[in-house]
Amino acid sequence: MSDGTQQEQRESTASTLDRIESVGTRARSAVRAVGRVVFGDRLGLALFLGAVLWCGALWRVGIFIQDTVTVANALANVADGHLAILDSPYALTLGEQPGLVTVDGQAYGRNYGHVLLALPLLWLLELGAGLVAPKLLLAGAWSLGLVAFSMLVGRFTGRDRLTTLGSLVALGVFAGNLLTVTALPEGVLALVALQLSTILAAALIAVVLYRLVGRFHVDRVGVAAGAAVVAATPVGFWASIPKRHVVTAAAAVIALYCFAVSRERTDRRGTLARAGAYAVLGLLTTVHPFEAFFLFAVLAPVDLVTAPENSLRTVAAVGFVFALSMLPFFTINTLISGNPIESPRILDGRGSGIDTSLTADGGDGTGGGGDGGGDGGSQTPADGGANGTDGGGDGGSGGGANSDGDNGNTGSPFGGFLEAFASLVAFAGSFVGYVTDWVGGSLDVLGQHKRLYHIFVRSGQIPGIPTIVNNFEAIELTLLESFPLAAALLWLPVAAVQRAREWVVGAGITTPRRQTDLLAAGFAVVFTLVYLPQLPLYSQITVRYILPVMPLLVYGVARCSCVHRAVEERPRWLFGSYLGTVVGGGVAMTVALTLLDPAIGEAMQLHALVGLAAALVAAVIVGSWPLHDEIRAVAVGLALPAGVTTVFILLAKIEYFSYRVPSDGNPNAFVLDVVRVLAELLPIVPT
Repeated sequence: MSDGTQQEQRESTASTLDRIESVGTRARSAVRAVGRVVFGDRLGLALFLGAVLWCGALWRVGIFIQDTVTVANALANVADGHLAILDSPYALTLGEQPGLVTVDGQAYGRNYGHVLLALPLLWLLELGAGLVAPKLLLAGAWSLGLVAFSMLVGRFTGRDRLTTLGSLVALGVFAGNLLTVTALPEGVLALVALQLSTILAAALIAVVLYRLVGRFHVDRVGVAAGAAVVAATPVGFWASIPKRHVVTAAAAVIALYCFAVSRERTDRRGTLARAGAYAVLGLLTTVHPFEAFFLFAVLAPVDLVTAPENSLRTVAAVGFVFALSMLPFFTINTLISGNPIESPRILDGRGSGIDTSLTADGGDGTGGGGDGGGDGGSQTPADGGANGTDGGGDGGSGGGANSDGDNGNTGSPFGGFLEAFASLVAFAGSFVGYVTDWVGGSLDVLGQHKRLYHIFVRSGQIPGIPTIVNNFEAIELTLLESFPLAAALLWLPVAAVQRAREWVVGAGITTPRRQTDLLAAGFAVVFTLVYLPQLPLYSQITVRYILPVMPLLVYGVARCSCVHRAVEERPRWLFGSYLGTVVGGGVAMTVALTLLDPAIGEAMQLHALVGLAAALVAAVIVGSWPLHDEIRAVAVGLALPAGVTTVFILLAKIEYFSYRVPSDGNPNAFVLDVVRVLAELLPIVPT
């Protein structure tokens, strides 16, 4: 071979290597860009991993509430290539599936947004399960996540020993899982994917809240707020239970963050962020259109009033992106019902009561709004978990729309246009009536003080709640009982007085902080208001219908001046008090419950009383802060209720409730078998 040929080969090889290196460089750049969009920075990534590890450690594969059956079956069927539920791997009969709708003899689910969210995860799980057993795959992923988390924490703190310690713990946990491993039942990967999707959504809430609060305060305050969402609110309890509430909470927080970014920037990025807030709510319609509507009803006016500018070009761009985000909603509806605005939730017998038919003969919808009625759900903690149904999550029991009528018009095109226009006008009138009735019912509840007391303050044996479905156990906790940290919001009246003074001198709500506060308050108030007619309700555990409000309340707590000062100036007091509460309180509660040998309702009510006591401490210390001006006391007053909720989440997830596992009699199918072994060593209450 001549020297020239060899030279050409070397140049060709070098060129190929250069191209490979260039592709690798572009791929790494793309990954970093995606990482910056999702996590912001490495601290956000560490918080995300920590949240996933926390929720994953308490994760049990199974059905906690019966509504999950329908969504899991829908996911399994979509993965097989069809929207209709032709196979039912998670229930023997279609009658066991709440929320199932029938169109032209075909059965469908009512939440395809969550299905599409979990579908890529199902594909990844199926790919991994082809190489290793699903249980070992999940346990190995958890241990690798712990190694990555410990590396990030070690880098941030400058302590390499933390990396070494975390890696050793990860190795020990994986070895323990190998020694105690039990197989998951066959055919549960769709259920696993659904649960994993809400775990990731909960972790995303923590990251977005960190980035949101961090825009207005130091990163330390943002990290504290993000960690509190998954460890000190019921979001940590519901993270591995694939209900819509965690997904809705994530959408609300992401929309709030996009709004905050758009208030600070007037360039192209600001416009994209503004459009992103609407796009998130547009996509949420595929999960729950009515929740998306009420969030939109708050976002739109606040956005238009506070926007840096409302030029025709900007508004058109935002509207175009919003319209694109609605395409999945219209497409799914059209494929199922033949009507782009007739969602499966309206077809469901517990739908909104809105006539959305666009047919010539009008359908059979009843119009009018729901009055907050709902059948709730059923829970049987003593014999296999909270196998409840969702209850009238969309309002009353009004009729659906006509899915069997004439979906076309055989007359002239002009006549068809007029009829379609008339139907749209009728729909608009029906929708306005529905919203008016729903809001009117919510306002009526505001005058029912005992009812509000049982929603927000004290549970126990609540009048009107049929505890027979829970074996007469009082297991439904109020907002303050399950989330005592919210009591720190007692500081808001003081803050309101300060803001009023600023408005008097002309500051108003012209700053991005104040504008974001306004939107967060609007989201929280309106979302709570529209669900008041359905509360209190059994199968709620922690008032889950207003779970999306809880991250917003954490944001409100973090924005209080004494709170973020405590996090900034006294982090050791805050973390030390929290850790002491979790360890000391956890041991004390475990010993007490072991000695008392309570039923599940008694155990839950003990947590309720402890939660109220912690809420009282937080309210007194934080609310009276101007009188004592002691930041260390504020740190303790925040750590105590946070730790109390963490103890509740730990014991509730590990001990109190059982899950129904399809085709398996084991009610404790923990993803980490070392946790299962621990649960079996702590027989606090019978499951």
